Amino acid sequence: MKMLDHLRDKYRESQMFFRRLQRIHYAQYVPNPAATDWNVALDQIRDKGFFSTPDFLTPQQVNSILGEIRPSLETYRQTGVTVTDVGTHEPDIELYRIRRARGLSRQMDSLFFDNEPINNLAEAYVCRDVRSYITMLEMRKPAMELSDEMLPHFDDWRHRFKALLYLTDVDLPQGPFVYFAGSHRQAPWRFEEEFDYEIHHRNGKQGALVPGQARALCRDHGYEETVITGRAGTLILFDARGLHNAKQTFRGERIILGNYFATFKDRKWKAKQFG
Repeated sequence: MKMLDHLRDKYRESQMFFRRLQRIHYAQYVPNPAATDWNVALDQIRDKGFFSTPDFLTPQQVNSILGEIRPSLETYRQTGVTVTDVGTHEPDIELYRIRRARGLSRQMDSLFFDNEPINNLAEAYVCRDVRSYITMLEMRKPAMELSDEMLPHFDDWRHRFKALLYLTDVDLPQGPFVYFAGSHRQAPWRFEEEFDYEIHHRNGKQGALVPGQARALCRDHGYEETVITGRAGTLILFDARGLHNAKQTFRGERIILGNYFATFKDRKWKAKQFG
């Protein structure tokens, strides 16, 4: 029995098993383009992997949200305590992230987390069974030390869709979001990187590439490194299988919201994420 278990484990760590896992996983996806009439966004995400639009929220709506969430965000920054008990509190890199932010602001929930056009677009791009699994509120401030997320990386080989919303003006000094347009598509280089991610996950590279690798991929595959700056209220929608990263924050602060979508059909993925 132990030998059988050992052989089974070895097979699960093999590239043959991983290829089979990928085929099974992607066979589950049936996008539902009829769910949205936001075709400009859907077409660009299919083509480039991302879509951004300024003024998704008005300044008045942004200020209303900020007024409601700042007390919770400042308390978390100073104490590391959040009512949701789920977060990333890293003063050394000035990163403060609440992963379950729903409920901290009525305006935030209605205008962003429960936004029908965004939710419909997620269904149109991924599948009917797509669900939001993280509702994030994040603050970054200037720090000398770099975080891992500043390296170009993909979040997973599984289909994941994200919406980000700038709640503050974000120019180069505030650490804008960067997406490598076209890198969401299947390509030979992805297999080894995705296999490493599946086997080692948080103990490995976690989908991260060194800058030299990213530059070489841009040269060889025509990916375009796109830095997305914008006023408060700017919305970014993207396929998180594509390469992306955050620039370093040098001045001021960057406050963003994030809504992360995936399907829960893959039970192994669900167990890995939620325990």
